[in-house]
Amino acid sequence: MKASIVRRNKRRLSYLLRLSVKNDLLLADTISLVRQSAKLRMDRRLEKRHGSYVDWDNAEKFVVGITVPVCFCHNHQTLSYRVYTSASELPINYAYLSSLFDK
Repeated sequence: MKASIVRRNKRRLSYLLRLSVKNDLLLADTISLVRQSAKLRMDRRLEKRHGSYVDWDNAEKFVVGITVPVCFCHNHQTLSYRVYTSASELPINYAYLSSLFDK
C-alpha cells in the first residue's frame, strides 16, 4: 500500500514539474493554478446544480464602476463579481444605482 501511494505521489509531482517547466512557471505557481482551476470547475458545477443570483443589495462603487456580487442560491456564498462600467449597462429595475457612477 505504501509503495503505491509513493508511486502515485511521484507521478503527480513529476507531472506538475513537467507542466511548470513547459509553461516556464515556478512549481508553486503551477500548483496554485491547478487548484484555482479545480475550484472554478467546482463552482461552475454548483452554479449549474443550484443556480445563482445577483445580490443587488451589496452593490459597491469600484474604480471602474459598480461591482455586484453573484451568489450561489443554496448557501449564499459569493461566486464572482459582475462589473458595470456605465449607467446604461444597468438593468432598468436598478437604475437608481446610477448615482454611484462618477459624473
